[in-house]
Amino acid sequence: MVFGMTGSGKTGLCIDLLEEAIDEGIPIVAVDPKGDVANLALIFGELTSDKFLPWISREEAEVKGKTPEAYAEEVAERWRKGLEEWGIGEERLRRLREKSFLRIFTPGSTAGELVNIITGFENPPSDFSSDPELAIEKIKNSVSALLSLLGMDTDPIKSSPHILLSSIIEYFWRQGKTIALEDLILSIQHPPIKKLGVFDVDSIMSKKERMEFALAVNNLVASPNFRLWREGFPLDGSKLYKKTEQGKIPVSIFYIAHLSDSERMFFVSLLFNEVLAFIRTQPGSSQLKYLLYMDEIYGYLPAYPLNPPSKNPLLLLLKQARAFGLGVVLVT
Repeated sequence: MVFGMTGSGKTGLCIDLLEEAIDEGIPIVAVDPKGDVANLALIFGELTSDKFLPWISREEAEVKGKTPEAYAEEVAERWRKGLEEWGIGEERLRRLREKSFLRIFTPGSTAGELVNIITGFENPPSDFSSDPELAIEKIKNSVSALLSLLGMDTDPIKSSPHILLSSIIEYFWRQGKTIALEDLILSIQHPPIKKLGVFDVDSIMSKKERMEFALAVNNLVASPNFRLWREGFPLDGSKLYKKTEQGKIPVSIFYIAHLSDSERMFFVSLLFNEVLAFIRTQPGSSQLKYLLYMDEIYGYLPAYPLNPPSKNPLLLLLKQARAFGLGVVLVT
């Protein structure tokens, strides 16, 4: 955990930490609510003025009475001297840049790489029977995330929509079947199961309530914005943490500043679920093999009695991840 006041240097410290992890060959998944972590992309192999020129403030150059080119050279020289004081030369920077494969994902936006979040709903774990606890946990957390996006009650015990949706997904997953969102919407109207517990489905949710629920999910799926959530790189932990064929270290940064509060909660919850599902398939390890980093967790891990969809998978990661070689770094 990293705690500190605004402007105290938390992010700067953690950028150093992440760069050291890359240098050690540790794959990283980072959640970036503000845009600071994306600065990892600014690892220049050569500290020359032409590398800095596109990124300097031209207003600052004007205030100093210098041309942008002259100011870029001044900044480059400051960086060269500063890094040399710590024994860090251009060769190490080049090595760091060459060994990393950095991607900036922007869920629901084409500003960066798109992310396909639907696979987490449609595809069951490899074998439901091998780890039913993990599968049921994933269903519960994923449904909570979806309902939070719809502004509905996310309580897995008290919320009728939660109970119905979870039961439908579990029904298909236990049979090893994928379930597309379109099929899920139809199944809300006409559930493949007759009872929820000891009561008939109609006793838990009437046909009218199920139709209203199905319409709400359908409107979400049909919206133009949501289509962008169904394209791009699959939200899959095994792919995010996998080294490239050239052996480069994957660094996946998920920039979410452009999303609404409910969309951020929805995505972060799904991402935590995917990372949790991934590490549960890994052998035990006493070595640090992977890293999960989130800059500014305010609101995602609140104290009791608040229980947003992100909280449960994050608590499980904090309890279990170390045993599988995953380090969790949280900042607030």
